[in-house]
Amino acid sequence: MVDLIRASLSQPLEGSLLKNVWIKDIQAGLVVAIVSLPLSLSLALASGFPPFAGILSSFIGGFLLSFISGSETAIKGPATGLGAITLTSVYVLGNGNMSEGYTYTLAAIVFAGLLQIVSALVKMGNLGNFFPSAVVHGMLASLGLTMVLKQIPYLLGIKSKYLSNTEIISNIPEIISNANPIIAALGICGLIFIFAYSTIFKTFSKTIPSIIPTLIIGIPVAISLGLIHNHEYEFMGYMHYVDAHYLFVNFDANFIETLKFPDFNKMADPVFWFYVVLFFLACNIESILTCKSIDQLDAQHRQTNFNKDLIALGVGNIICGLLGGLPIISESKRSTVSLSIGAKSIAANFFNSIFLGGIILLFWPVIGLIPVCLLSAYLIYMGIKLTLPKEFSKTYDIGKEQLLVFVLVFLTSIKFNFLVGV
Repeated sequence: MVDLIRASLSQPLEGSLLKNVWIKDIQAGLVVAIVSLPLSLSLALASGFPPFAGILSSFIGGFLLSFISGSETAIKGPATGLGAITLTSVYVLGNGNMSEGYTYTLAAIVFAGLLQIVSALVKMGNLGNFFPSAVVHGMLASLGLTMVLKQIPYLLGIKSKYLSNTEIISNIPEIISNANPIIAALGICGLIFIFAYSTIFKTFSKTIPSIIPTLIIGIPVAISLGLIHNHEYEFMGYMHYVDAHYLFVNFDANFIETLKFPDFNKMADPVFWFYVVLFFLACNIESILTCKSIDQLDAQHRQTNFNKDLIALGVGNIICGLLGGLPIISESKRSTVSLSIGAKSIAANFFNSIFLGGIILLFWPVIGLIPVCLLSAYLIYMGIKLTLPKEFSKTYDIGKEQLLVFVLVFLTSIKFNFLVGV
């Protein structure tokens, strides 16, 4: 197997990282790093992982995988679509104990990485050319709605006690009635601003996503409202409590200590292997689709070596799982931003990690002042984009039978889980 992996990785990219570094790659790396910071924190929040887990995965995806990537343009890192799967895994494998579920999920990510490598060695990456688009888009739409539902409690400033989508939907009146008014106001205003910015400055927002100005404005507003201190306040005759530790990203000088190592004691449990397969399929499908779409944006018309890319991602996920990070894929949003800046090669992915590390070292005190409700607002915005009605109409334009498949996958995934849906 070692010889097969070595052979798979021996095919050089057209613009090897060590041969070609362009000014545009450095510029793209800087912008992507700025985008990656809040996005990585948001995804860690959505996944039930500690905040630094998202940063760690983004750094590994850029610093290490740039040298073995099968794509010249795809940025590697944690992805929006995996958040709901990861959160469910943490809760289910831990039987409600999020700390234990975190370590069991890390073990599942390690095995999923191993499966990715094996799948690449048997040329499973070639299946990306035959995978039904209606199934994939149905899964992504269900992931989007799941993300919206999971983040509603955080947007409103309350601790969620619900796991399944149907449970959240049936308890929305209770969730709204228990909202913390001042935090909910900040989160909802942030959500409105994100939509307004993305609509009014549609072209500009592709380079500087809406979460950046939202945080620039939102952090000072949260401080001015006194949300950084625990206190009680009265609103319409009811007392409410502000828990600053819960409201803000838990990110301090000891952030690395929040990470844990994988626990493999669940290997005898069939549910554990269910999530291994789910991570494996989701990572492979999303990565292949991302690379296919990003290749179409590449001005040099280069094509991804899917099998080589899956080996790189498998290696990355094994390392992320062992060190406490989120699962990683070839990620579409950051890849699109990178290309919009004019990135020429995979060096942009490498510089993304370098700049990201520098930002963490220089500005970590500020990161701890990011309100969780604003990160949730951004995740809700991204989830809504995945579930817009136009996704249904686009599938209908392909064919009525494709829409039937799309809706079937969508509804089944919402009701049960993504693997059943797919």
